[in-house]
Amino acid sequence: MSDGGYPDAVVAAAPAVEINEPTFPYEDVKDSIASFTKQFDAYIARKRGDISDKRVYWQRTRAENKESYKNLQTKIETFSNKHEEMVKNTKRENQEVDAVRSALSQLNIRREEMDRNRALLGAQMESLERRVKNKKEAIAMKEKELLVQQGRNEPELSFFQEKLALTINSTKPDFLEFIYTHIKEKDWAQPFRFTIDLTSKEYKVPHCEPMIPNMNDLLHRLNKSRDFFTFLKLVRRSFVNLAKASGTN
Repeated sequence: MSDGGYPDAVVAAAPAVEINEPTFPYEDVKDSIASFTKQFDAYIARKRGDISDKRVYWQRTRAENKESYKNLQTKIETFSNKHEEMVKNTKRENQEVDAVRSALSQLNIRREEMDRNRALLGAQMESLERRVKNKKEAIAMKEKELLVQQGRNEPELSFFQEKLALTINSTKPDFLEFIYTHIKEKDWAQPFRFTIDLTSKEYKVPHCEPMIPNMNDLLHRLNKSRDFFTFLKLVRRSFVNLAKASGTN
């Protein structure tokens, strides 16, 4: 047996085989490797350049973004401040508008009140004008009646002055003063006087000099009878009696 496990006869009978050494293209591989390495280095260099450019671009962009962010923050703060100021202004303007509306409302209320007062005053003026007109007409009628009465009274006044030694004076509106003389024999010129008030329906005597005791009774009779001539005669008689009673007649 041979070392290969084959019988020695088989080994001896087998023909001899020629083995050629294998050939390997080292130069081609080397050139390929060199070309690949060159291309790879170029690729790496290109990528490094790209990375460097991108880093520069990123850094520049980052700086720009940072500046933009800062500017945006500043703008946001500015806008925020402006917004707050606008809110304050709007609030103040709303308050001013409310104040103006309130003032207008008050003015409208005052205008309506003035309109009512104007209407009321107008009605009062019309009423007053009517009253004044009626008063003037009444005064004119009274003056006319007084003129007529004066024409009637003149003969009576002359009679009073002659028969009763009486003078009549008007001291003020609706007041008449009656002055008697020839009461005292020792002094015919000494006056005896009284004033009569015609302002009301009832006659009154606010002044009498000298005062006669029965003046109230005489007034009562006059207001009841409205006979003035009799009243004047009785007053003269009372003055005469008073002078006799005093012992100075």
